[in-house]
Amino acid sequence: MINREVLLLLFLPLVCLSAPSFDKATLNELDDIIHGRSYDARLRPGGDGPVTVSLSGYILHLDHVDLDNNEITLTMYFRQFWTDERLKISKRVVLNDISGIWHPDTFIVHEKRMPKVEEEEFVRIDPSGEVLYSKKITKKLSCVPIEDTTCQLDFESYGFTAADINYQIKEGADQSFQFAPDRVQQGYMITELEPKTVTATLNTGTYSRVFVNINIEQFND
Repeated sequence: MINREVLLLLFLPLVCLSAPSFDKATLNELDDIIHGRSYDARLRPGGDGPVTVSLSGYILHLDHVDLDNNEITLTMYFRQFWTDERLKISKRVVLNDISGIWHPDTFIVHEKRMPKVEEEEFVRIDPSGEVLYSKKITKKLSCVPIEDTTCQLDFESYGFTAADINYQIKEGADQSFQFAPDRVQQGYMITELEPKTVTATLNTGTYSRVFVNINIEQFND
C-alpha cells in the first residue's frame, strides 16, 4: 500500500510545472511549427491508424454527496497523454493552455450540469512530441444507483470514433487513477477506484472509453 506522503510526492512535480516555460528559442521553434504550413490543428496525429490517448487522474476530494438526486461532486487532476510527431522540438516546454495544437475532445459521459468552475491547466510538450495535458477540474457526476455506493466516471471522445482515438489507461490499472485517502464528506469516503477500457456502440459509431468505478463507503460517527 502506498502511503499518502508518497502519493503526494508522485503528483507534486506535475503540479509545479504549471508555470510556462521561458526557453524563448524553443518557444519560437514551437511557434514556427504551429503556424507553419505543415501543421494543421484540425487534423489529429496518428496517420491512418487511431491516435492513442492515455488517461490518468487523482481525485483530491468529494465536494458534495446528494443522495436524493443520486449524484456526487468531486475535484480531481485529470491528465491526458498522446504523441504528436509534428511537435518534435529541441527541449521540453510547458504552456499555460492548449490553444493552437490538436487535442482530444474528451468529455465525461455521466457528467451533470453545474455552475461553471474555473479550471486550471497546463500543457507539457517533450522533444519526442509527447504531449501531457493536465487540468484541475470539478465535476458533478450521475450515480446509478448511489445506494450501492458506486458511481461512474467515464471518459470518451465526443466526435471521434474508435477508428480515430483509442483511449488507454496510463501506466496500468493500479497506478493510473488514484485518490487522496481519508477525505470524508458528509460521512462518505472513497474507498476504491476500478478503471478499465471498454467500447461503446451508439447510433453514430463505436467509441473507445475509459470507465472508472468509484466505490464510496458511508461511515457513521
